[in-house]
Amino acid sequence: MARITDKRIKEYTKKDGTIAYMFNAYLGRVNGKDKRITRRGFRTPREARLALIALEAERDSLLEVANKYSFEEVYLNWFKQYKNTVKESTWAKTESIFKLHILPVFGDKIITDITPWIVKRLLTVGTSLVKRNIKCL
Repeated sequence: MARITDKRIKEYTKKDGTIAYMFNAYLGRVNGKDKRITRRGFRTPREARLALIALEAERDSLLEVANKYSFEEVYLNWFKQYKNTVKESTWAKTESIFKLHILPVFGDKIITDITPWIVKRLLTVGTSLVKRNIKCL
């Protein structure tokens, strides 16, 4: 029997009686929900540990990339696609709202730094937006 040094790696027995290894990993919060992942079927604890390390490295590199984008960069990318899906009057009004009200607050902030508190502040300060029932938010 192989020695398991990582407590996240568990040994289990398959239906055919062979021993295999699995792990559960926490990947962080995605869309406000905890993201957990399970991988099974490794023949040795070493295989499971290597897969776990690779998964964590991939997660960390994705987080590093996400930490580099400002709100304005994401907005500009989104707006290019949005313009093709709506009428000109709709995208012109949306563009105006973003440039006048949203980008001055969020424009230079990194996406991962935007919290619900900051969004709430925008809504309370910009009550005229809420009163007009703007649907793009």
